[in-house]
Amino acid sequence: MKQVSKFASFFMFPMIVLFAHLFASQVLNLYKLFPNLDIPFHFAGGLSIAYTSAQILSYLEKEKITAALNQVVFLVLIFSLTATATVFWEFAEFIGDQLLNTNIQISLANTMQDQFMGILGGVAWIVLCLGNPPALKKRGQEVQGSKGGPRRRFHSSGWQPDGVLAGTQNSAHS
Repeated sequence: MKQVSKFASFFMFPMIVLFAHLFASQVLNLYKLFPNLDIPFHFAGGLSIAYTSAQILSYLEKEKITAALNQVVFLVLIFSLTATATVFWEFAEFIGDQLLNTNIQISLANTMQDQFMGILGGVAWIVLCLGNPPALKKRGQEVQGSKGGPRRRFHSSGWQPDGVLAGTQNSAHS
């Protein structure tokens, strides 16, 4: 049960984005005042999907459900999962428009913009939260801290002091 609760907690960020969007559009009617409010919500949605994807992949690695992923593979998976979620979100909007006779997808240009912003949100998460993307350091790899500081390990949530991820100090560097 603890694993189910942990897994469900990964989806809090996307749920917050979704409920904020619903509240802004349905309760406050902010889309009438700010028609472009859709743009930051799609960006935040992509950001939240990338975050959730990284958390799930890291959890699966930590629990040894999957093998540890090379950093490049990890980044490509996050990007791919974010792009796929963005496309399926637009599919859902299209189906809703067809079944409910609504006009959420105003135009093809709007749909493409929504997809672009969702993917851009995922790319932003990769760039901002995974450290140094050009170096593409392997997650879990030990590296020397800046200016001879303590050694740290890379984790999807950022650089962590040695031993934090495993819950114990790394005996090789203690």
